[in-house]
Amino acid sequence: MSSNNYPNYREQAVKNMEEFCTSEKYAERKAFLLHIAAEFKKLNVRWCLTCSSTLFFRGITTEFHDFDILIHWEDISKALKVVKDMKAESLVKGNQSIFASTLFSKYQYGNVFFDLFSEWRIRETFHFTYEWEKETCKVIKVDKTKIRIVSAKVQLSLYSVFVMWYPEKRLPQTILVAKYLVAALNEPQLVPKFDNDDKKLKTKHKKKHKKKHKKMYKK
Repeated sequence: MSSNNYPNYREQAVKNMEEFCTSEKYAERKAFLLHIAAEFKKLNVRWCLTCSSTLFFRGITTEFHDFDILIHWEDISKALKVVKDMKAESLVKGNQSIFASTLFSKYQYGNVFFDLFSEWRIRETFHFTYEWEKETCKVIKVDKTKIRIVSAKVQLSLYSVFVMWYPEKRLPQTILVAKYLVAALNEPQLVPKFDNDDKKLKTKHKKKHKKKHKKMYKK
C-alpha cells in the first residue's frame, strides 16, 4: 500500500527485479549485465550504474532501455579492454556537445545498448564534475551478483545539472527522483531497503553521540 501520495517504491522495486531476473523481455539485458560485471571484477574495474536503470531498480519507473556505466577514471583502459574483448559495436566515440568526460562512448552488444563514461563532466557556462566514488554508491543484487548503483541523491544532482540542456527528458526524471527522496525521508518503509542505509548510520551515530554527551555531564 502507498501512503501520503507516495507510490510503494519498495514493492515496485521487488516486482521490477523479479521481472528483470526471470522474464524473456530482459533476458539479454540481464545476461549482458552479469557478464560485464564478471569481466570487470576480474580486472578490478571500479564502476556503477547510473540514470534510467537505477530508477528501474529503485521502483521509480517500470522500464529502461539502456545501461549507463560510470567507470573510475583510473580504470578506463581496463574497462575498454573488457568491451573490446566482448566485441561490442562502437556507435559513438569521444565527447558530445556539452560533455567533457575523458571517456564517453556508446556501444551495442547484441540487442543491448550501453554508454561507457569516466565521469559526468560539462564544460559550458560553469564546470561540473562527478567522478566514481564507492561512498556514493548503493549495492543491489542481481541473482547473487552484487551491482553498484549511484545513490539517489547523486542521481538527483546529475539530472538537475542537465535539466537546462535537456528539459523535456531530464525535468520529468528530476521530479521523479526528488519525490522518491522525499518519500525516503517521510515514509522510509516505502523505499527499497538499500536506500535506508544512510538513515540507519545517522541513527547509530546519534545514539553514540548521546551516550558520550551523558557521560560528560555525569562527571
